[in-house]
Amino acid sequence: MKTEIKKLKTNKQYIQLTTMLLTLFTVIICVVLTIEITSLNYSAATTRTVVAGVSLDKTSIILGIGENYKLTSTTTPSNENSSVTWSSSNTSVAMVKSGTVTAKSTGVTTIKATTKNGKTASCKVTVKFAPNSVNLNTSSATLGVGENFQISECTNNGSYANADNLKWSSSNPNVATVKKGVSNKATITAKGTGTTTVKITLYNGKTASCKITVKPAPTSVTINPSNLILGVGEKYTISESTNSGSYANSSNLEWSNSNSNVITFTKGSANKATLTAKKSGTSTIKITLYNGKTATCKVTVKSAPSSVKINPTSLTLGMGETCTVSETTNSGSYANASFLKWSSSDSNIVSVAKGIGNKANLTAKSTGTAKITITLYNGRTAACNVTVKSAPISVNVNPSNLTLYSGESYTISEYTNSGSYANASNLNWSSSNLNVAEVTKGSGNKAIISAKSKGKATVTIKLYNGKTACCNVKVKIKATSLDLNTNSVTDLKVGDSCKLSYTLSPLGCEQQNIFFTSSDPDIVSVDNSGQITGKSIGSAIITAKTSSGLFDQCIVNVVRNLDAEFQDLLKTLTQPLSMNTAGSTRALYVDNKYLYHCSNAKQAVSKVDISDESAPTLVKTVGGHAKVYTRGIAAGNGYLYVPYRDQKGGTFTSFDSDTDIGGYLDIINLNDFTLKNTITYSRESYNPGDGNGTRYYGKSHNAATYNDKYLCVTQQIGGWLLYDISTTPDNPTLLYKYDNRAQSCIESASGEGVTEFQKPAFYTDGTTVYLAISGYDRDLVKIYDLSTPDAPVCVYTCNIRQISNNNLNQATNHTMGLVCNFPYIYCTVAPLHGKTNDLENTIAGVAVLNVSNINNVQTKIFTIPNEYRTVNAGGETSPQSIAITKNHLIMDNFDKGISVWSLSNPSQPDFLGNLDTGATKVCSVLSTDDGRAFVGTEFQGGNLTMYRGL
Repeated sequence: MKTEIKKLKTNKQYIQLTTMLLTLFTVIICVVLTIEITSLNYSAATTRTVVAGVSLDKTSIILGIGENYKLTSTTTPSNENSSVTWSSSNTSVAMVKSGTVTAKSTGVTTIKATTKNGKTASCKVTVKFAPNSVNLNTSSATLGVGENFQISECTNNGSYANADNLKWSSSNPNVATVKKGVSNKATITAKGTGTTTVKITLYNGKTASCKITVKPAPTSVTINPSNLILGVGEKYTISESTNSGSYANSSNLEWSNSNSNVITFTKGSANKATLTAKKSGTSTIKITLYNGKTATCKVTVKSAPSSVKINPTSLTLGMGETCTVSETTNSGSYANASFLKWSSSDSNIVSVAKGIGNKANLTAKSTGTAKITITLYNGRTAACNVTVKSAPISVNVNPSNLTLYSGESYTISEYTNSGSYANASNLNWSSSNLNVAEVTKGSGNKAIISAKSKGKATVTIKLYNGKTACCNVKVKIKATSLDLNTNSVTDLKVGDSCKLSYTLSPLGCEQQNIFFTSSDPDIVSVDNSGQITGKSIGSAIITAKTSSGLFDQCIVNVVRNLDAEFQDLLKTLTQPLSMNTAGSTRALYVDNKYLYHCSNAKQAVSKVDISDESAPTLVKTVGGHAKVYTRGIAAGNGYLYVPYRDQKGGTFTSFDSDTDIGGYLDIINLNDFTLKNTITYSRESYNPGDGNGTRYYGKSHNAATYNDKYLCVTQQIGGWLLYDISTTPDNPTLLYKYDNRAQSCIESASGEGVTEFQKPAFYTDGTTVYLAISGYDRDLVKIYDLSTPDAPVCVYTCNIRQISNNNLNQATNHTMGLVCNFPYIYCTVAPLHGKTNDLENTIAGVAVLNVSNINNVQTKIFTIPNEYRTVNAGGETSPQSIAITKNHLIMDNFDKGISVWSLSNPSQPDFLGNLDTGATKVCSVLSTDDGRAFVGTEFQGGNLTMYRGL
């Protein structure tokens, strides 16, 4: 066992020794190789060739800004030491890297290449502006398949150095390819039918394009004419045309002549060539297109004409007549009639003018004889002897009167009683009415008249010298149908008239008697002329009938005549009362024989006895507060309730809440007309939070009472108050206060609109009592349920902007007044301040709310026509107050008086017109149950009037 272990140790030592020897051998080999390689490199270095010089492929170039150009350097001799270093004398003009020059700005620089041993070569580089546009010499071309076309480009300014860099492209190579040519040119080759756009692109991206349309190559070509006979010495121009396909370059057309002894030719413009006949014989003129298609023209040259003849050789004309003659040759030939020369021996007797082809037009000037001569291109002549006589002095037609029925024809003839004419073809026949009778020239001196439709026409014959004769033609046509001009009249007003017209067919048929009848003359009457008149509201059928039994009918609907109603109303109106209130009269209340009003001047309530309407008497004036006035008076439970508002504006930046007053409520006993109590309202701040520091305050404004139980006082921006007046009417109990501050007095933080409470009114549906309040600044109305008086519930609110069917702008309209007459509420609608003249974007009128179902209130606006609107309102714009009389709705209309509306349909007031009250600034209206209407004015000495009959 020990022996074996010893052997293993011996073997291990042997392996280690062997590994060490191999490593040493490898190191020796590497050292030897390194020495050999170093030796070789040293030998090579010691045998290198020195660079003798360097050159560039360009010594000067011109570039555009942004353009690149690759310079190539060559050393002499060329070896591994031939690399160069590049530099620019002005890098702001151009830079160079590895031989590539890049233009930077206009100017001049020198690009230099330097070898390692200092040899140099340079290139002068001039930089100009880059081209700002490029054009092609044509913007469109049409080619035939297989045709080549050369195109070139030009820049309008700037420069580029390397035309090889011009990039030509075709948007559809299947239609046409483009191949760059020399310098700025390219050749387009048509490949297939269609369109393509050939585009050139400069180095800086500027482009130009040419639309190429490729059509089929011509499949054939013709020469016009294909056969030609000329006389010796004659010239003629021929042309070629292709029957299909196209070609672009007519300069490539090749013309050839088979016998230049017979014919010589000269290529003309475009597709033409001019031939000259030399001697008798034949020759073939040939044209060859780019695709090899050919056509020929056989030319025969004959002797020049030896004689010529005019047809006719003699002629008699009437003075002033025209005639056409022609010439013929009896031998020889000519091709070009344009060379024919016509002349007259005496142009005072007969003048001659060359016509079409071999013809000439003669005009007889005066009596006598003259010779017309024709001269051919080779001098041969012929003559026509012309005798001119007097012109005809009259002409007749037979018959001179003719009656026909439509569809018939008749032949008439003419004759002259003296004078002469040569050419019957010049007889001019005409009809004065082609719809009645047409006339067609017949043979010789005859004509055919064809009857078309009923009527009268005059058929006239006119000679060359203007002499005429006439045949009076009458055509009759039977009627086959009767049609009224309309089958319905939907808006005939009571008292208005219009006339029904009718048409008998066919057009122009014989007239018949027409009889008109009405199915109900009490609604619509009609006379025999078709004049209808509205008698009363309703419908009736109007029938038109002929004696032969033809008939047609029309339904007539008669509607109300609002204009007539208004005029009738004006006739019944009386104005028994007119008085001066010494100031603007906005607040009115009438109780039997007493009128209570408050004017700006008195700033108090005046009681006026109007039992003698012709002499109203002031009884007493009580209450009032300096610098404040009221807009409304309410009465209930034996008392008048008069809210006063501060006369000052409604916005401010600071105030003293202890001393500043927002308004008052005066309570006056109606029995003795004494002031019993005054409630004072302090100014309270309402900050809209618009960031402008502007603040608002509540101002007592208007009042309304209900059934001696409730009193509502509105406080404009402040909100509104609900009182109980049933037990202590002189000291009302406050039931509820709507504080606008708590409800956010501004609709949006941007101040889009302030919620203002204006006119209140109570109404009941028989079960529930409601309070409706109009709202300024785009609010229309808010309605509250008073089932729980100390906690009213708003059950409906409407903003004018919500009534979208009227397309109202949110900042142009408002409402101030309302009146309730269950189930309808009527609200005034007027423009905002500064908008009274903007008739296009604002409206004025009344909004009608149907509140029969408080959960589904229907709202519509009815407008005053613009021509009846006030456009110069001062203060609040009109209308601002509204009242209901027995049959009408009235509203103030400022300088237009009051607007009057019919309530025949309570859901749809009809505007009747403006009642001129004699005042120029109406601001308030009031009505009473006994049919009286009171009208107050603004700033006119307080004029107040009363009407009966509304």
